[in-house]
Amino acid sequence: MRWIKHMAMSHLDEKLSILIEEMGMHGYGAWWIILERIAMQVTEDSEPTVRLSLRVCSQLLKTHLPLTKKTLNTLHEIGLVIVNYVDDKYVELSVPNIIKYRDEWTRKKSNAKTKTPELLRSDSGDCQESLRCKEVEVEVEVETEVERENTPPIVPPTGGNGTRKKSRSSKSDEVNQAIERELFGSDDDPIGLDDEPAVGIWQLWIPSRRGTKEEVRKAYKQVRKPDNVAAIRAGVEEFMRSLYVTSRIETGNAGFIKHLATWLRARGWEEAGTGAWDEPCQEWKRIHASEQPGFNYNGPCRVINFAPRDGTLG
Repeated sequence: MRWIKHMAMSHLDEKLSILIEEMGMHGYGAWWIILERIAMQVTEDSEPTVRLSLRVCSQLLKTHLPLTKKTLNTLHEIGLVIVNYVDDKYVELSVPNIIKYRDEWTRKKSNAKTKTPELLRSDSGDCQESLRCKEVEVEVEVETEVERENTPPIVPPTGGNGTRKKSRSSKSDEVNQAIERELFGSDDDPIGLDDEPAVGIWQLWIPSRRGTKEEVRKAYKQVRKPDNVAAIRAGVEEFMRSLYVTSRIETGNAGFIKHLATWLRARGWEEAGTGAWDEPCQEWKRIHASEQPGFNYNGPCRVINFAPRDGTLG
């Protein structure tokens, strides 16, 4: 391949999001440089596989050998690269999906080899197949014209004001399409130019706590109403920026954050602006207290903990 396609939303892909969360930009860069190395050797007839020595692979990733193996193992576990070690000295790297990233030049070159040879021509200079197709086209045109004359016009159903009615199925399809855009964004408008969200609330949520798309879709349909769509999205954005979430991600306690489907069923967006997400986790407060002498966190829970015990807040 001369070049490969790099989608603008690649970093929002589910597997790549997990890779970035586990290994940061080092893992993301390793994925693309491996993809480039394989693309350099792939032709339309070859397998999307490259074999390298571990030493060369370490030089390619600019890392020492233990980190190189850790990176390759992480890519394999996530399902981005098929890694096969050979004699503890070599490694075979394979990315079967690289074919869908191939460039237009490679695709056209591959298609050119599959074209059929030129058909035999008649005395008039036209291909026999071409002549046969012209005869069929004439027959079809005659039959279509007869059917058009004998078929009464179709009058679409209209409402009381003369406007055409929408069937229930079309309305349901429109709602389902809107739900998909709200949850998972719009592929047709990846940067949100047409008032469509560039990404959905699925991409906004921390990848390790998203759950499955089926569960999220089911929970969202249960709580979604036309007048609360904007509030749900705003609530997700505020929740992901809150100390409650960021402190748990920073300290490796993301497992205490609710799954997206659970948060939706609990109508979590209704807590936006109440201060319920302003309290960091205890581990975060402990770390910052040890790193900063004199650190004294004064948040909502501290106000309550030091309040009088007579039922008032002073």
